[in-house]
Amino acid sequence: MKLDFPDKSFDAVTSNYVYHNISGEDKQSLLLETLRVLKKGGTFAIHDLMSPRRYGDMQAFVRKIRDMGYECVELIDTTDGSFMTPKEACRLMLRGSTLLVGKNKRTKGKAAMISAANPRKNCSDIWRTTS
Repeated sequence: MKLDFPDKSFDAVTSNYVYHNISGEDKQSLLLETLRVLKKGGTFAIHDLMSPRRYGDMQAFVRKIRDMGYECVELIDTTDGSFMTPKEACRLMLRGSTLLVGKNKRTKGKAAMISAANPRKNCSDIWRTTS
């Protein structure tokens, strides 16, 4: 599947429980196609039922996209109580509900200087809020 947009078209890309409904497509290929349209410095949040049966090895996928230049990439289990309880996930048939988040690295320049000035910034601070 190819999205009908040029490379680096969007500042952010999101998806919420969509890809598991697309049959006959490799889910990791769909994710890569989604990331293709993300601008440098853009963020992504893709929420779906990312079970190994549907998506394969997502830890390996995270390593792959980090190697491609994406940063602050995290897989967040959304059934651990932060979004819904495990009991709710079971009742709603949302086992394997996972949020894939990250950002496309900016090119060298100002962003690189900011990054160098604050090298210990914890990426999880970007995605998680505290109560």
